[in-house]
Amino acid sequence: MTDPIINRYRVRLPVTLTDENGSYTQGEEFDKEYTAEEEADLLAFRGGGLVEIVPREYKVVGDANVHETPPGETFTAALTIGEEAHLVDGGFIQRIEPEPPKPKPKTRKKKEA
Repeated sequence: MTDPIINRYRVRLPVTLTDENGSYTQGEEFDKEYTAEEEADLLAFRGGGLVEIVPREYKVVGDANVHETPPGETFTAALTIGEEAHLVDGGFIQRIEPEPPKPKPKTRKKKEA
């Protein structure tokens, strides 16, 4: 079984979504670990979805095409927790983690003589 899956979500509706990490309004993105059931409930909220999964990049590492992508190539998709777990556990894909943002260089003030 894979490690816990943290997905990135975007709030779709004009509401405020609050969890232990903060509050998010329409259009804002956040990272969260949900169970497959919790995620399904959020995606199906009132038929239109409270949130949507932000697409991410994956690499096909198995011998078969995945999402019409040949082995060794990458694709971008908004996979649910269940879909991703199935494909990762089966050895078909791996997540490509985005590069963390580079810290801004610190600037020093010149001392006046």
